[in-house]
Amino acid sequence: MAKRSTPGLNDAAAKSIISAVLSEYGWSVQEIRPVPSLYRPSAAWCVHLGERKILLKPYRRSERRFRSIWKHVDCLLRSGYRHMPQWFFTRRGYPWVLRAGVVYYATEWIDGAPLSTDAHDFERLGRALARLHRHREPTQRTHPVEWTANITRGPQLNALLQNLRHTTAKDPELAAAAQWLEAHAEEVQQMTERAHSTLGAPDVREMLHRRQTKPSRIHGDVTRPNVLVHQHRVILLDWERLRWGNPLEELARTLANTADFNPDRMTALLRGYEQIRPLSTVERRAVAAYFSLPREAWSTARQLAAGTLPPTWPGIRDTWAVRQAAIAYLDAAAVTGTAP
Repeated sequence: MAKRSTPGLNDAAAKSIISAVLSEYGWSVQEIRPVPSLYRPSAAWCVHLGERKILLKPYRRSERRFRSIWKHVDCLLRSGYRHMPQWFFTRRGYPWVLRAGVVYYATEWIDGAPLSTDAHDFERLGRALARLHRHREPTQRTHPVEWTANITRGPQLNALLQNLRHTTAKDPELAAAAQWLEAHAEEVQQMTERAHSTLGAPDVREMLHRRQTKPSRIHGDVTRPNVLVHQHRVILLDWERLRWGNPLEELARTLANTADFNPDRMTALLRGYEQIRPLSTVERRAVAAYFSLPREAWSTARQLAAGTLPPTWPGIRDTWAVRQAAIAYLDAAAVTGTAP
């Protein structure tokens, strides 16, 4: 049974809840320490059980939604997918515990290394992602969700930027970010329209429509903090956005979120991906178009209009030039019809 003393937890109510959750697993707990995230000081807890450690994490949305996620996780585990942590069951055989309206689940703690700059790590990541994307929905959808319908277009961004000068005037940091966005507004609009032109081309639209009818499983948040390398194998963490979706867009987002816009790392990731799931020339064009969409610029503009500066803003500003070079690199590879 879990001990009542839970080091690292300062709130008495939290201690009681976590102790009750851990008791459902029947573990002999030696220590608990909080695991922070970018937004929360206690996003999860590292539970020490003698010689091994467990990650206990709350899921802050509904149990119904978590049940849907678990169905995907269960299918992946049963299929032998090797790029995710082991999940643990309670003594009564449940993969989660509900306490005070919050879902808690436990997985293996991975003592791995962060994603390095080595090309082999990026090849491994590409293979891990491609193996996930090979899992496709078994039944064909008759009314698929349009994969390009919810992308913001340039004119909407320009209309938003026109109001930023008034909403950010009293805050120097907000004003500086707004000025930067206004200076790059035409470039952002051109990038958006070029991407839409590619995604709207007849051959690309036809390919996307075919894939929409049988989408792939996607992780939903492949970023550097969610990738570890353990015993020469990539492990993806934080599966709370696992769902059916667009694998080409996720590949593009993974390139943007992990490779630091470095051509060698991007090449390695794509090489690893295509070792498992080769891409057609049309698919490569779609990946390049999704990669070029300036989502962060739109998001920053919206948050500035609401009076907040996103924590990702300095990275957007400081990497803008290398982003443009990376976009040109992927565009060139897509035009030639060959892998970089």
